[in-house]
Amino acid sequence: MTPLALTVFFFLIALLIFWSALFSGLETALFSLKSHQLRRLEEKHPSLKEFISVFRQNPRRVLNVLLLGDVFANVPIVILCLFLIWQGPLAARVSAWVAATVIFAIVVLLCDLIPKLLALSAPYRLSALGVYTLKATMPLLDRVGRLLERASTAIVDRLTPQHLRNRMRLSDEELETLVEIGEEQGTLHEAEGEMIQEIIKLGDKTAKDCMTPRVDTFALPDDLTNEEAMAQLRQRRHHRVPVYADTPDQIVGVLDVKLFLLDPAEHYTELMGAPSYVAETMKAMDLLRSFLTHAQGLATVVDEFGGTEGIITLSDITEEIISDALPLG
Repeated sequence: MTPLALTVFFFLIALLIFWSALFSGLETALFSLKSHQLRRLEEKHPSLKEFISVFRQNPRRVLNVLLLGDVFANVPIVILCLFLIWQGPLAARVSAWVAATVIFAIVVLLCDLIPKLLALSAPYRLSALGVYTLKATMPLLDRVGRLLERASTAIVDRLTPQHLRNRMRLSDEELETLVEIGEEQGTLHEAEGEMIQEIIKLGDKTAKDCMTPRVDTFALPDDLTNEEAMAQLRQRRHHRVPVYADTPDQIVGVLDVKLFLLDPAEHYTELMGAPSYVAETMKAMDLLRSFLTHAQGLATVVDEFGGTEGIITLSDITEEIISDALPLG
């Protein structure tokens, strides 16, 4: 092996070790962040708003990307190390046990254990430094992950006997046909059928389709007195209200109106909950599930550049469902 080839091999191995260590550290760092640290990350790095929103709403998706990126680095590391040990200058003098020990030390210690220990000691700092790399590679790794998932599902389906497979889910069109048949046969009331149809259509809608646009959104500035805030809140009668700092684009929290009106001793900004952000392209059905499993029930809808498009609540989604359906009687 020539000196140039040896240099290239060492450079590639070092680059892959850095990549693997970064993804391993980010895995620990991101999932160790407290809610106030996530807010601080958003405030200092506005371009990360959409990514952090995805992380809040679907942490499993981010975890899958991190694990996939780690695997894509570790496998080439092992292959290159083996080739270097067997074909390099020390090929005749290195035993299999020594080779295994070296590879173990590289993959387990340098690529996994040490980065995770460092991430635990400084999760915010590592997240702030490394999350841009994750954000840049996430679209590609996410697509690759979905392709691998489909391929593995196809292989499992082929290897699994027909009688053991799960029944195929009905498509939206098939479900709509069944609803129409039910209405014709009288097993479903017309209003019930229309309600089911609207729920089916919700699967094709996004947060932007259901939200209250920014120009129609009521929000409180954070510099009012409690008396001024209460006067505005009693006029509007909302359950939750976003609070902004300088402009309505800078949402700093969400106020539970009932909690504030019951005990207005503290300034309303002290009672705010953390704001939640969702991408305008997020599916309405996924957002509905999120609202049903989290107590907040209000989120700020942002565009691809992090700008505020509007707000969305559980009420907005339920109104979207019943907007074209007849009232049940």
